[in-house]
Amino acid sequence: LGLAVARRAMMLEAPWLPEQARLSVNLSAQQLHVTNLVRDVRALLDQTGFPPQRLEFEITETTAAQLGPRTLAVLGALRDFG
Repeated sequence: LGLAVARRAMMLEAPWLPEQARLSVNLSAQQLHVTNLVRDVRALLDQTGFPPQRLEFEITETTAAQLGPRTLAVLGALRDFG
C-alpha cells in the first residue's frame, strides 16, 4: 500500500509541492523484506520522473531495532538512488 500511495502522490501532488519539499513514505518491516522493493522503487521513480533526492522512507524504531543484514542492504540500495 505504501508504494501505491507514493505513486499517486508523485503523480498528482508533486507538481504542487515546493521544490525543497520531500515526500515521506512509511515502510513496514514486512515491506523491507519484500525481495522486489528496490526494483519497485526504482521503477516508480523512473515512471513518475520524481526526483529521488526528494523521496524519503521512514521506519519505526521497532523496525530499526530488528534490522538484519538483508534489511540494511535494502536500505543502502534505496539510499544509493539519491
